[in-house]
Amino acid sequence: MKNIYLAALELEEKKMFSSAYEMFQQCLKQGTADIGDVLFHCGWCFEMQYGSESEEALIYYSEGIEVSDENICKMNCCFRSGWILMHLKNYPKAVENFIQSRTIGLQNQMINSIYYDASYWLAICLEAQAYYLDALKLHREIQTSENINSIESKWREICCLNQIGRYDLALQACNDFYSMNSNKINKIRFIELSSLVDREKKYYFK
Repeated sequence: MKNIYLAALELEEKKMFSSAYEMFQQCLKQGTADIGDVLFHCGWCFEMQYGSESEEALIYYSEGIEVSDENICKMNCCFRSGWILMHLKNYPKAVENFIQSRTIGLQNQMINSIYYDASYWLAICLEAQAYYLDALKLHREIQTSENINSIESKWREICCLNQIGRYDLALQACNDFYSMNSNKINKIRFIELSSLVDREKKYYFK
């Protein structure tokens, strides 16, 4: 069983998702590995083949949440479920899953990249439903981390402040943007964000 599982992981790492999926299915039938973990990988392989709107992958992730013995697996399954639901524009359900992912992280002292990714996309889903104050709180939390989304969250903070009419604070956030650590973000994306911030500042001084 272990050899089949490891072989499936190797195929997955090589992006041979169809072959990896078939081997993970064998693992499920034999049932001697952590079923939740295998379900997660089935979902991941399916998602990588068919995209972020794959309801089949969502089924695997949902089952993984229910049966996994590993908190990190549950946390990741919740995140991936939220991701797919967000792309399906089911924002309320996406919010539930991202919150669950964060909760597992908090309860088990796993404040890791999954936790902050769930936080960021939770904030985006809240924005999509016009819950700007709740989103704003999350974006500010993310900025205290070294997560790759911290600069993205600074830009989203500016957007949220604009939505609630706090243009004075939005201008301050624009000024603070330039002191953010840009080492972890793609350089092209940082230039794009800088241009957006510059445009915002010009708007405030019209």
